[in-house]
Amino acid sequence: MKRLKQGAAALTGVLLLLSGCSGGVDEYQCVHPETGTLVQQLVEGTGTVSYREEYSVIPTVSAKILSCSIEEGDTVTAGQVLYVLDSGALEDQITQARLSLNSAQASYAQAVDACTDLTVPAHASGTVTEVYVHVGDYVNTGTAIASLVDSANLTLTVPFAAEDAADMAPGNTAAITFPGQAGTVTGSVERVYDTPTALSGGREGVYVEFAFRNPGAVLSGTAALASVGGAACMEAGTVANATEQSIYATQSGQVASLPIQAGTAVTAGQTVMTLENASLTNAVTNASLSVESAQVNLAQLEAKRADYTVTAPVDGTVLERPVQDRRLRGGGHLPGHPSPAGFPVCLCGD
Repeated sequence: MKRLKQGAAALTGVLLLLSGCSGGVDEYQCVHPETGTLVQQLVEGTGTVSYREEYSVIPTVSAKILSCSIEEGDTVTAGQVLYVLDSGALEDQITQARLSLNSAQASYAQAVDACTDLTVPAHASGTVTEVYVHVGDYVNTGTAIASLVDSANLTLTVPFAAEDAADMAPGNTAAITFPGQAGTVTGSVERVYDTPTALSGGREGVYVEFAFRNPGAVLSGTAALASVGGAACMEAGTVANATEQSIYATQSGQVASLPIQAGTAVTAGQTVMTLENASLTNAVTNASLSVESAQVNLAQLEAKRADYTVTAPVDGTVLERPVQDRRLRGGGHLPGHPSPAGFPVCLCGD
């Protein structure tokens, strides 16, 4: 009541002061403030204070805890490592997956190599003299496909005295002549044999092989002589085609194409036949799928490594942490806990 009274007195003073400034008018108004009792109300009750947000950090794999870098009450930041799990079993699986991938890749390479052999090339340049198969025929590995000669390039092997042959080396220029024919063809030393060979009449000589281009009309079996510098061969030899070979199938299958015939000129590496073999092509497809499957499996296992390092999802405070060296089961339960309520780490968000 004292505070109220003081308030009323102050108010009255103000009114009187204002009244004193009214210019001498004798009229005034009395104000009677209301009085009463100040009432204070107190509300009492009970309740539970809780954090605004709580997070349970639950591992997705079952593994033993290797290290735990937090304690209850610690403040952590989002992304901070809380604990590390033993990934030894996973690493074993990854190692095995790599071995499986390597094996699948090796099988694929073998399958591809086998299919590569379905394309048969000429191993030297020359002219086809005869073809032994036809489109649609079935052939086995090793079947002769065609004969090939290189009559544009010729060779000649003749003996020289050992002292003359000793001064020769591959690449030396040689003169090739043909008995009974005019003219000389230029050639080169291709090879000097290592040991002397017995010749007729008790003589010995060292054979030297020469290579030269066919001047146009020289046939295989034609007699010829050679000389290098001032050294002449001891006796004549016979000309041979640089290439005389048969082409063989390196895989079994059905002849799908045969772009050659007798008289066709081919170059080394040119395709002379292709085969079809469904089992080989299917093997490549299956091997490719196996490689893809092994790659996916390995990638999935390697991606699981991240599951073994558990981090905080948000900034917050640790409310509960796991016991060191215990094993966590995926889903967050600790062995021995009577209910799923025992999460490994419980955080409250800031």
